[in-house]
Amino acid sequence: MDTTRCTAAHDEDPTPCIGPKDAVTIVDKLGTAVPACENHGATLLASLYDGRAEPGTVPGAATRVFAAADTTHPFPWLADALRTEPGQLSNAANRAADQDVDADAPRDPKELEERLEAEAAEYEIEPDLFPPHLWTNDR
Repeated sequence: MDTTRCTAAHDEDPTPCIGPKDAVTIVDKLGTAVPACENHGATLLASLYDGRAEPGTVPGAATRVFAAADTTHPFPWLADALRTEPGQLSNAANRAADQDVDADAPRDPKELEERLEAEAAEYEIEPDLFPPHLWTNDR
C-alpha cells in the first residue's frame, strides 16, 4: 500500500489523498504546475490567488477541484483560525459578501515576481515561488 501523499499535500494537512496523485494539475499565477489528487488539489487551489486547475489523468477532476476550491477557505486544516479578512475566506464567501480578495495585488506576473523578491530580500530568505508552507491568499 502506497502511503506517500501527492505533491500538493501540505505538511500540516492531515487529510489523505483522494484518487490518483496526478488526477489534476494546479497552476499558480506565475505558471508553476503541481500534480495533485482531487482533495489536495482543491485545498491548494483555494489557498492560491489566481491559481487554476488543469486536467490531469482523471477525466472531469479539474472541474470538480475548481468547484470544491470555490467553497473551501484557505488552509482548511487550521480549524481554530479566526477568518475575518477576505483573504481568509472562500471565494464563494467573498462573493456573497461582495468583497475583492486582494484588490491591490499585482496582476502582472513580472510585477508579482518583483514584489516577492523584494519581500524575500527584506526578510533575508531565498525566494521560492511555490513552496507548500508559504501558500497564501492573504498578502
